[in-house]
Amino acid sequence: MVRHDGGVGHSAEDGVFVFLLAGQSNMSGRGTLPSPSAAAAFADPRIRVWRGPDGWAPAADPLHADKPTAGVGPGLAFARAVLARLGEGAEIRLVPAAVGGSEIARWSPRGGDLFDAAAAAARAALAASDERDGLARSDEPPKLAGILWHQGESDAVSAALATAYAPALRELLAALPGACGSAGAAIVLGELGLGFLDTSRGGRFEHAPSVNGAICAVVADAVATGARVGLVSARGLVDRGDRLHFSSGSAELLGERYARRWLQLAVPRAVAGAGENNAEGGLFADGKLDPPLLCASPAALALGGRRPESNVEGESHSFFECDAQLGAGGTRPPQTEATMLS
Repeated sequence: MVRHDGGVGHSAEDGVFVFLLAGQSNMSGRGTLPSPSAAAAFADPRIRVWRGPDGWAPAADPLHADKPTAGVGPGLAFARAVLARLGEGAEIRLVPAAVGGSEIARWSPRGGDLFDAAAAAARAALAASDERDGLARSDEPPKLAGILWHQGESDAVSAALATAYAPALRELLAALPGACGSAGAAIVLGELGLGFLDTSRGGRFEHAPSVNGAICAVVADAVATGARVGLVSARGLVDRGDRLHFSSGSAELLGERYARRWLQLAVPRAVAGAGENNAEGGLFADGKLDPPLLCASPAALALGGRRPESNVEGESHSFFECDAQLGAGGTRPPQTEATMLS
């Protein structure tokens, strides 16, 4: 965790920054929760979370309430890392919308229940008055500064779902910011945890490399058009022991990677020159927060990644094996209890 030490800013960026957290359980978070005393020690009054009818509340893990197992995710670490680079007057507000076990079909702008719910939550959060929620009034009304997306494990359980992933994600990225009332919001996506998911033939997540490759290719296509879209690596992250969910430490490191990428997209001067010898003791060091992508592909290299010397844990298959399937469409079978991942 990054302790709040008074909020010394590194830029003149002040104001309210609202972020939507979307996807499934690894965005919601399943890491072990800290003790109440530890959580209180790291509390920052400048970070708030949207609680629907109850309005804005002090942010603490779990940010989400999608499942009883909700725990530490990347959201809070993301907020702390962003605040470390913004002005003293900056506030971060997080709108949790991720739901464990959700396939991307539920995030479709064409009637997906979670797409509609996330957009509605973002609009309601942006419309909430500062007076009602007891927050300091800012000079400008809050706006959606970004969308953090992590999802795909539920679509990695079958070839049909994996084949249909790229066009579905492309459609989602094109529609979600506008549906939230902020068409210009930057979007940052995260890779799947290929280092621990069972991607062996016949394994539970056999098609995760294909889904991860699709994520990489869709982001590369968006970047080529000038869209404010970025991708962060899952290289080096570990699970909590279930070969599915990030541990608390890895979830927080992932959040810091999201922060670096969002700052590069939205406030590039805030990370200019941030390397191993920066004032945060390496918090924004490239080796830690911007490692090579796992999808070792032309698309990954186009995103500025570096081709790693070897694949994760000695896997010999390509992390971009779905090239021939991208855009091929395919039928999406209905979600069943067997494919629900929490």
